[in-house]
Amino acid sequence: MKLLTAQQLALPEIKVIRFARFPDHRGFFTEHFRKSDFHANPLTPFMKGVEFYQTNESFSRARTVRGLHFQWNPYMGKLVRTVDGHMLDLVLDIRKGSPAFGKIIAYDMPSHRSDDFNEWIWVPPGFAHGNLFLEDTAIEYFCSGEWSPQCEAGI
Repeated sequence: MKLLTAQQLALPEIKVIRFARFPDHRGFFTEHFRKSDFHANPLTPFMKGVEFYQTNESFSRARTVRGLHFQWNPYMGKLVRTVDGHMLDLVLDIRKGSPAFGKIIAYDMPSHRSDDFNEWIWVPPGFAHGNLFLEDTAIEYFCSGEWSPQCEAGI
């Protein structure tokens, strides 16, 4: 996996990880996740020790809003990417006692097959997460906990 950058957003725990796609006349190839790269790369020390237990894929039509969701027991972080389309990712700090409690950010995440990169956004436990889709969009996300319907809520 070729990690290009990792940047911190306005809520410092939220990170965006950009990785390469390798285009040629046939299309492109990308390795979008390799555990060892996430755990050992100097760009991603915040991922060290994070384990993923579930992977989800979602398709949403243009103008759909989803979220803001969160879960406890187990707490769940999400590593989210736009596979194809245009997502505006929304993250709200719901950690009691946090200096950023109640603050929300939006991150623009378009992704199209012609792009030579793609991005993950890391939303650790303690944050509510949602999306707004500006066009028909497919997303994928890795979860650091298994879904627990009796321990989830939304805002």
